Amino acid sequence: AAAVIAVVLLLKSRKNAFHFLLGFSAVFATVNILLLAMFGSSYYIPVIVYHFLKPETMPASVILLSIVKDNWLLAAAAALFIFTEDKKRVSMVTLLAAAYLVFFMLYKSLFSYYTFILLPLLALMAGYSLFKAANKIAAKADLNQRFILMAIGTIMGISVIMSANKYMSYGFQDFNNAHEVAQYLAKDPHTAVFGDDSTTPLLALLSGKRIAFNHADLNNFRWRTGLVNMQQTIADIRREKPLIVTFQVNLPKGNLRYGIDAIDEFHNFLTKECKIGKEFTDIWQVYEKVVRVWVC
Repeated sequence: AAAVIAVVLLLKSRKNAFHFLLGFSAVFATVNILLLAMFGSSYYIPVIVYHFLKPETMPASVILLSIVKDNWLLAAAAALFIFTEDKKRVSMVTLLAAAYLVFFMLYKSLFSYYTFILLPLLALMAGYSLFKAANKIAAKADLNQRFILMAIGTIMGISVIMSANKYMSYGFQDFNNAHEVAQYLAKDPHTAVFGDDSTTPLLALLSGKRIAFNHADLNNFRWRTGLVNMQQTIADIRREKPLIVTFQVNLPKGNLRYGIDAIDEFHNFLTKECKIGKEFTDIWQVYEKVVRVWVC
């Protein structure tokens, strides 16, 4: 984003571009130098190096198609920008969106929420395009401006209703039996919990247990990238014996393991050396969500 802004400013005024780069570099360099001086490798390895070590996820095209499908009205309105004659007023927004799309297509480890930064940019492009299109239609068809504003307001209203309906109908990540699981954990004499990153931190808070080994971030990428050694983690579990929490979704055609349990080496360790203390299930649509508490 900073590079795109600098290029746009450079095309308009070298002086403004220089001032922008100077200000940005001063802040960026100062903050990073301070953090490096204070934390050293504890800062640059998990914050910078980590992102280059992440394994490849799903293709960018699949994620983008999913985002367009969920936000088709916004995407369609933004696409009208192609037919807008006066593009200079939003050239910065357009270039930022284009640059981010290029970055997104080239980056190997992607998730849908990485596209969130695109949504406000698309919204600006969509709003500007609709405004220009409405004025053009009004001039040619001799329509009252109020009618045009009502039409745009209707489109916006439909978009809001669709978004709200999508949000309200999505309950996959709801943890409905969290308190039930937490009560079970609280009664157990073990003092620590460990496991799935989407459930363990919340369960630790609700049950009053600590997270074993101070692993506040339990994202399985930490092990998959090699930043944390799996054999060492398993050895630590054998020694301290925390309760292990895993999350699995049973589908009509199979099942999906989440979190650290998705790593075969860890799952094999669980099945061979630990036993299930209790299993909790919750149904969402055709999915059965299963939370297991393992005792090692």
